[in-house]
Amino acid sequence: MKRQSGVALIQVLLVFAILMTLAIQLTYRQQLSISGTRHVLDSGQARAWLLSVEALGRAELQRDLDTPLLPEDWGEWSDPFDLEPGEAVFRLTPLEARYNLNWLHADSGVDEASEQVQRLLSEHGQDSGWLQRLADWFDPDSGAEFEYRLVEPGYRPPFYPIADASELRLLMPQQQPLPELDIEGWGTFLPPTSRIDLNLVSEPVLRALHPDIGEDQWLALERAREDGLEEVDDWLTREAMEILSDELPEGWFTVQGAYFLLEARVEYLEQTLSLTSWLWRSTDGSVEVYQRNYLPVDGPAVDSGDPDDDNDNPDN
Repeated sequence: MKRQSGVALIQVLLVFAILMTLAIQLTYRQQLSISGTRHVLDSGQARAWLLSVEALGRAELQRDLDTPLLPEDWGEWSDPFDLEPGEAVFRLTPLEARYNLNWLHADSGVDEASEQVQRLLSEHGQDSGWLQRLADWFDPDSGAEFEYRLVEPGYRPPFYPIADASELRLLMPQQQPLPELDIEGWGTFLPPTSRIDLNLVSEPVLRALHPDIGEDQWLALERAREDGLEEVDDWLTREAMEILSDELPEGWFTVQGAYFLLEARVEYLEQTLSLTSWLWRSTDGSVEVYQRNYLPVDGPAVDSGDPDDDNDNPDN
């Protein structure tokens, strides 16, 4: 009788152990499900905040049509926005203040692009071999497809304008390597029909446009845009520009940029998400997103409280 009681107790304990194991497994899986659901919801909320910050940047560009932003306002991280809990920052960069390397493409109609790019590469200490590499990438008659066919795996150049700076990696076959091309701050890739924004262009980019643009022409532009240029002729008709006005097509320039880069970063709860958006602004002020990447950008930690501790880029 005692032996049967002992066996029954062991059976009860065994059943209890199995039930406990099942209960622990169910609890563990439930916690995983709850944690995963919370992560998805928090990520969705953080992404919604990113899109809200993007909308704020678009509204800022619309406002800029009537109240132009000062040059020092561009490219600077905003003060943090309190999201309860969390913070967000963003910045806007005018892309037409930089040189559009797609001007090397035949569709741009800029015959002087090769000389301009050569001057910019020299100015910024970049390998001059990139000029020929870019030109071959755009020219279907260059024979570049034979060079890239030797790469493993082989591929063909599209001969279209470059849509994003990341495509530069495709222009670096191992057979003829070049140092990485750093276009940060002076170059970009936009549609070949884009123009240079005279209100925001930098001195190196301006000087690259023509060998005779020097200190006098740069100072003339700085004086002309002190209160914001309203017409391209406000600069081209100045005395310092008389000898060059016929050699600088008005179609190269604009006083109201159309292409912008918006970078945003949101810290929400324990997550940090980043967004990079390429924006196009029409002449009536409407702003559209033509490319968007949820990728990291160089910038301040959102919770630092100091939006200036950074350094940064792209495009269509």
